[in-house]
Amino acid sequence: MPELPKKAALLEQSDEGTLHAALSILDSSIKCATTFQDQRKTSQRQTSVFERSSIFYGLQEPVIDDDSSTPILSACQIVLRRCGQQEPLPFNEVYSESLLPNCCKIGEGVYGEVFMYKCPKTHQPIVLKIIPIEGNQLVNGEPQKRYDEILQEIIISMELSGMRNNKDYATNGFVNVQRVLCVKGAYPLHLVDEWELYRDNRPEGSDNDHPEIFDHNQIYIVFELCNGGKDLEAFVFNNAAEAQSVFLQTALTLAVAERKFEFEHRDLHWGNILIAPTTNKSVEFRFDSKVVKLPTNGVKVTIIDYSLSRMVYDGAVLYDNLARDEELFQSTGDYQFDIYRLMRDRVENNFERYEPFTNLLWLHYIVDKLINGARYRYSKTKKHRSAVNELMQERDELLNFLSASDYVDSLEI
Repeated sequence: MPELPKKAALLEQSDEGTLHAALSILDSSIKCATTFQDQRKTSQRQTSVFERSSIFYGLQEPVIDDDSSTPILSACQIVLRRCGQQEPLPFNEVYSESLLPNCCKIGEGVYGEVFMYKCPKTHQPIVLKIIPIEGNQLVNGEPQKRYDEILQEIIISMELSGMRNNKDYATNGFVNVQRVLCVKGAYPLHLVDEWELYRDNRPEGSDNDHPEIFDHNQIYIVFELCNGGKDLEAFVFNNAAEAQSVFLQTALTLAVAERKFEFEHRDLHWGNILIAPTTNKSVEFRFDSKVVKLPTNGVKVTIIDYSLSRMVYDGAVLYDNLARDEELFQSTGDYQFDIYRLMRDRVENNFERYEPFTNLLWLHYIVDKLINGARYRYSKTKKHRSAVNELMQERDELLNFLSASDYVDSLEI
């Protein structure tokens, strides 16, 4: 991955304790603080318990709470500490053309752009998810996220990625975060060229604004992620036995995170499950300190995108208050959109509340997609038909459980 510029001011890991303490204070303080109205006048979702609040938003220096000697940090400061920085780094230096060989744009969303390049040191593909933040202009028709809004996704992404080596609850089913950086400046020209190439090579063009709209003052958060493969919608299975492994790997991954972090994904449509071929015969989990090995059947699952997710970290509830996004619940035409409404009903429109049944709803959606939407090369074989029948049985019984972990507890594995 690209090396940081020598002049970059980085923080030592010893600051992590201060960060944890700050999160706890933020959780208790922000709930009782008076939030100010967003002058952008939009129905855009307000993210997490870290609401924009006079207690920390826009602070230039830490302040000390009257009842504690621990600094209350601004959202900007917490984001920078998570990135190991003291200030945003120059975009065109950190991601110069010489440091990003074989780079190309591979995707996009309302949030921003996705590029991929091959790391010269490891020769492994690295995905760059680039999200503009803190600007006043609309991007792709939506307001840019603020530091407090992106903070939730940063923490959740890094903590789930870090579960690989946990002794009690371990999984490598969440996308591997290499690092997260905060950068500033206009888009590097070589990335603009790749953006235009992506647009010009697609019949439908691009739905996103041209990156030339960003000036030298623009700030971005960049997630550097390991490549997890193709999404479930695009992946072509050999047969449904592979799909069975995808379902079980997804269920185990969610179950482990439920027990560890009271985690709910809340947006696990088939674009957020990546699948890659693997030669490994099994994938290992730790669930309630017990080692669980699942047969891969030749495929490996990676779950991505936690922008709507909920978890508890260091005593703070991180969540997206979806009750403020009425448009999310109005779409029709696919089971995915029904799931959003079913989630809302289950939590009674209180999205801070822990309700792991939402993970089961998404598992039910996934198994339905594996039966009715996924593509198979050898769909007429006996092995395939047998596996489809077993998936149908799982679908019929799944909603009798209370959570992904409750479902996993019932399995003989």
